[in-house]
Amino acid sequence: MHLDRSARDEQEGLKFTTIIAGARKADLSSHAPLSTKARAMIQEIVDQTYDLFVDTVARSRPIGVEAVRATEAAMFHGLERSAVRDEVQHPVERFVGQGRIGHGRADFVEQRALLERGGAGAGHDMLRQ
Repeated sequence: MHLDRSARDEQEGLKFTTIIAGARKADLSSHAPLSTKARAMIQEIVDQTYDLFVDTVARSRPIGVEAVRATEAAMFHGLERSAVRDEVQHPVERFVGQGRIGHGRADFVEQRALLERGGAGAGHDMLRQ
């Protein structure tokens, strides 16, 4: 997102002089309109990042690239059924499932209490992973 404040600056009687090295160094200045070249550069970065995201989601889920793109980058509520979301799960249960902490909520609570008391050892290491 680019915020063009140049009209507001003018209304307030402000005029900014940008001193730079490199003709495009101030491409994204909020004190000037966004040039066509700067917009194209930003769009290319966004597109590349989106392609990487889509490929990563498609590789990690039971759906293809086209199905990910078909979501149009929509946001999904946690309870909606969608192949692009994981199950809704409490963070403690998630860590237990990954083997990052003990075998249940009681282990987590005990390890958290140990950590808060300044204890060291396995509980401290597991919570920091």
